[in-house]
Amino acid sequence: MAAPCILVVEDEPLIGLDLRYTLRERGFRVAGPYADVEGALSAVRRDQVAAAVLDFNLGRGDSTRVADALAKEGIPFIWITGMARSALPHRHRNRTVLTKPYDSHALGFALQQLVEQEPARKDHSESA
Repeated sequence: MAAPCILVVEDEPLIGLDLRYTLRERGFRVAGPYADVEGALSAVRRDQVAAAVLDFNLGRGDSTRVADALAKEGIPFIWITGMARSALPHRHRNRTVLTKPYDSHALGFALQQLVEQEPARKDHSESA
């Protein structure tokens, strides 16, 4: 069985590399890190993503569209951000939020829980 794939959306290069390293050390495959919405949305469509880690602020915008796409596909995600929960989109405030700087053990634990309770991903052929 292949390791679960985690999508990483983070615009700070060093944090993105640290996330990728941390997740690989815990046995996950990693898609990204993506610093932009379009790249992340392409990965959601292309890769078999089991869960995702999203930074909210992405330089010239935010990752709300990515969160919406993940939710539509039934893919769980967590936020890693310096923002307060109240600044996140209301419809996604119930998600796990890890505050930067994040604890790598808490991150690994949160993602493992998401992957273990992952709902069935919607079949793309239904919408085609």
